[in-house]
Amino acid sequence: MPIVLCQNKVNKGPAGSRNAGIKVSRGEYLFFLDSDDALEKDGVACLYAALREKEQENSQWGVAYGKLLTCDAKLEPVPVKPKKYYSGDILTYLLQDNPVRTGSYLIRKEIVEGVGGFYEELHDHEDFLFYCLVATKYKFTFIDKYISKFRRHTGDRARHNYQEILKANIIHLDYFFEKSSNIKPEIRALKNKLYASEHLRMAKIGWRISQPKDYLFHWRKMLHYQPSRIFHPKYTIRALLSALRA
Repeated sequence: MPIVLCQNKVNKGPAGSRNAGIKVSRGEYLFFLDSDDALEKDGVACLYAALREKEQENSQWGVAYGKLLTCDAKLEPVPVKPKKYYSGDILTYLLQDNPVRTGSYLIRKEIVEGVGGFYEELHDHEDFLFYCLVATKYKFTFIDKYISKFRRHTGDRARHNYQEILKANIIHLDYFFEKSSNIKPEIRALKNKLYASEHLRMAKIGWRISQPKDYLFHWRKMLHYQPSRIFHPKYTIRALLSALRA
């Protein structure tokens, strides 16, 4: 499988870099790998074989994905909470607990182009939005194999990443519900729950990096979408502490 390298003259972030790669790619299938992660032996070949087999059954199968091995800065494996993986129509699972990650999937190029590639306006979750847009039209097949090693960052870089996430807010969900014209009713019925869960995730990040104002903002937003979550004692206590610190 040929590998095409390209370089942006201006840093446009992950979405811009991937779109630039898509434009110069010549193959029928695309695989994305972040620069500091490591591909496992035969990872792409296994994905290709699995996807080709499914494509012979039905053209609605458009993506094959596997697992990422979470590692430290030296690419040594670290313990993480196990993920659940699914095959077929996985949009519901993507929205609630995304199992697909960069470096773990292979996709037909025509599908990537069909959804417009990656949204460069987004500086976080651009990959998540991409998966969801694809999943509204195509099926995913899972293979139980580690495809690449994901390098988990800590310290200053992790803090910077968290700050970027907070800055980006939850625009990816806005984009998804605004730009997807064929979302099933059962998916739209999840909207308030999804927004509440995403604001809770952002609140947790604000708490983790000692940003009480960010915690309060997203905690209040969470309650806007699901008022019953006020009865969760841990997060309510954190909100009171954040109010004292803000």
